Amino acid sequence: MNNIAVDISALQLTGGGTATYVRSLLRALGNLESGPAITPLDYVPFFSRERKTLRILDTLNREFIWQQRIMPRLAKKTGARLLHAPAMVCPLTCDIPIVLTVFDTYIVRSPHSFSLWHRTMMNHLFPRYIERADRIIAISQFTKKEILELYPQIPEKKVIVTWLGVHEGFRIVSTEQKEAVRCKYHFDRPFILAVSTIEPRKNLKTLIRAFSQIKDRIDHDLVLTGAYGWNSKDLYSLITELKLNDRIKFPGYVDVDDLPAIYNLADLFVYPSLYEGFGLPPLEAMACGCPVITSNVASLPEVVGDAAVTLDPLDVDALSYSIEKLVHDRYAKDMLVDKGLLRIKDFTWEKCARETLSVYNSF
Repeated sequence: MNNIAVDISALQLTGGGTATYVRSLLRALGNLESGPAITPLDYVPFFSRERKTLRILDTLNREFIWQQRIMPRLAKKTGARLLHAPAMVCPLTCDIPIVLTVFDTYIVRSPHSFSLWHRTMMNHLFPRYIERADRIIAISQFTKKEILELYPQIPEKKVIVTWLGVHEGFRIVSTEQKEAVRCKYHFDRPFILAVSTIEPRKNLKTLIRAFSQIKDRIDHDLVLTGAYGWNSKDLYSLITELKLNDRIKFPGYVDVDDLPAIYNLADLFVYPSLYEGFGLPPLEAMACGCPVITSNVASLPEVVGDAAVTLDPLDVDALSYSIEKLVHDRYAKDMLVDKGLLRIKDFTWEKCARETLSVYNSF
């Protein structure tokens, strides 16, 4: 019996990295010659999510009825030999083994960055998920270290690291593709790029302050792509205060098919995040031949290796200096591009799938 049940509800309930992980891992597992049979388990909303009251009811239904009661019964009914919960939550009672993927422990390290409901529930339940899971997939050595520090009762052998992959669509593209995207998003000037949810953890205020220091010495705009997240209003006040409204562009959440060309068009990619369990965007930029500046904290040094400039994410002066230097130093940029194209070879979804399959086969 080689049937694996996988909770795929993240595909419709969340975006960003979690959905990318679930989608990409399932595709890669399906492409393996010796891959398992996958039975996807998907949540069907019981209440409309258009109104706040109904949205709350639907959340309660999903987190207490679906995840804790219905999903484990469905998994057993399908004849699956184990259940993979790939989005940091899992049933506390289940008759078959559970593999739990953990992206980070940010909600424990920084609870104030989440809604009262989310942090209350996760602070109560997350330790129980960690205890209940038979195996834990951590997406970086950093995340594994965080889990073992926060929950020292967990045996180290229970936590296995599998790095994420970079989708093959992130690559150097043709001039025609670049020009089509340039016109679509009205990129009229050279630009420095940041790709992330617009929220405090991504530390975009530091990037904006650094950009402000050098705006008169470079010809570039600053392009901030990504969905608007938690507590992002102060960002716009800062932009107005620094008189940068005409130099900072917000395309919003761009079409994923356009993102490789946007990376290709950028002169430089900057990712000054304060905390990441992994951090895919720097690798996506590298795959597209774009030089990268990122933080020297959390998982980011592990992920980028020596293929990016890494620095203290709160050091405005260091960030402004590094941006200006790379904008004007062709040789330094070319060196980073070459190192980046080598670095990304270590990050494929096929490799992630094979390592995940090894976790499945460890039972």
